[in-house]
Amino acid sequence: MDSVVLEQIGLTKGEVSVYLALLELGSVTVGPITEKAKVSSSKVYEILERLIQKGLVSFVIKENTKYFEAAPPEQILGYLKEREEQIRQQKEHVKKMLPELNLKRTLAHYKSEATIFKGIKGAKTAMDDVLHTLKRGEEYYVFGSIKPTPLLLRFFKTYHQERAKKGIKVNLLFAEYGRQWSENLAAIPLTEIHFVENQILGSAFILMYKDKTLLTVSNEDDITLFRIENKGVTESFKAQFQLLWNQNVQTIKGDEGVIRLCEMVIKEKKDLYLIGANAILPKNYPRYFTAWEKKRIESGIERHQLSIEKTRNMKFTGLPGLKFNKLPNMQARYLPPEFESPMVIWVFGNKVAHVLWDKLIIFLVDNKQIADDYRKYFKMLWTISKP
Repeated sequence: MDSVVLEQIGLTKGEVSVYLALLELGSVTVGPITEKAKVSSSKVYEILERLIQKGLVSFVIKENTKYFEAAPPEQILGYLKEREEQIRQQKEHVKKMLPELNLKRTLAHYKSEATIFKGIKGAKTAMDDVLHTLKRGEEYYVFGSIKPTPLLLRFFKTYHQERAKKGIKVNLLFAEYGRQWSENLAAIPLTEIHFVENQILGSAFILMYKDKTLLTVSNEDDITLFRIENKGVTESFKAQFQLLWNQNVQTIKGDEGVIRLCEMVIKEKKDLYLIGANAILPKNYPRYFTAWEKKRIESGIERHQLSIEKTRNMKFTGLPGLKFNKLPNMQARYLPPEFESPMVIWVFGNKVAHVLWDKLIIFLVDNKQIADDYRKYFKMLWTISKP
């Protein structure tokens, strides 16, 4: 292979060696990369970080160990497109000596860092950061509705006992069915628990502390945690927590509620942001959805959509020749599979709606700050989602 071409498009020799090595190795730790790429151990982390910044390498944390993996080779074209755009903008603004390209300036407003933890050891690493970050007398917030396994229950009981010893308070907001396993936690000092209807909370735990948010999803076999370091995202979830804690949420239900929500979007005439789009609306309401989409397009409402992966090739019969994720006035990307949920979040104007399609229940919040923060959260997710 003529790797010189990769150097000509802006990669260093070290970056080329590491990227090509990862293509052959798959998901591995640093040791095999150093040996295969023939780079020094003192330089490999620096090279990996540059490749991550260029979108050519990603990593996950499994049991407190980083595993690195090369992005698909097609991503090189995406990297080239970014460079072409940068050069175009630099040519336009070189005389004015603008400090940053427009794209970089935009992304700077939503700069965040996301880290993934897997397994019980990964969960311990993530949760220990809460105790190391907060000081005695401070507090954090948790809400969600996952059903923990016996192993997780033992882990969290031990964890909360340690938290209480450190003088850190927790405010827990659980679904009603959580009462049966939360009794042991309620007896631990500095623990306050509220409960809401089962349908209100999504199928994950969301923990907020300082400027960090920890999203936890689990099943009988595994647990995965995503830590997002972004003040705007954390403040958004805190605001949502407070609304639920104080029961300040409007609830609309059934088919009439779905139609009411859709008509709100048309009336607002503001961009629509969807997180977790699953195509239930066109599937269950095909005639109405076709008419509504035509209204949206005619009204000039842009639709920004983060879809679940299984909708990628779904055809839309209402507008012949078009796919669900490729409608007019629309941008779409695909979320990592860990984010798949029966709940879809709609953000438009000053409103945020959590739509539970399996229950036909919609929880609506009308709050500008929360809506703005959810749009920031959307843009952060956009950067880690697939085109």
